[in-house]
Amino acid sequence: MNFMTDFLQNADTREPYVRGMNTETLGENLTTITEDVFGRSSINKHYGYVIHEMIRNGLNGDQIEQILKTEGLPMSMNLYMYIRRQLEMKANDKL
Repeated sequence: MNFMTDFLQNADTREPYVRGMNTETLGENLTTITEDVFGRSSINKHYGYVIHEMIRNGLNGDQIEQILKTEGLPMSMNLYMYIRRQLEMKANDKL
């Protein structure tokens, strides 16, 4: 049983079109659900490029966090872990 459906509108009748999801959504990651609804994209995420450039320019995790904070709110855990992983990868390349 799927708990999430996506809603589209029939262009001719203006009636909503509802289809079930392709996977179970209970407890699923929102990124996975969004990709299922709107399609997977092969376009690289801009944030990855921005973070890569910050790291390439020598910024550390604290400096990047200060730049990316919005109105004093902390970064998301996903973003924090992504930055940490990228910094680890850079450190390993130097060894």
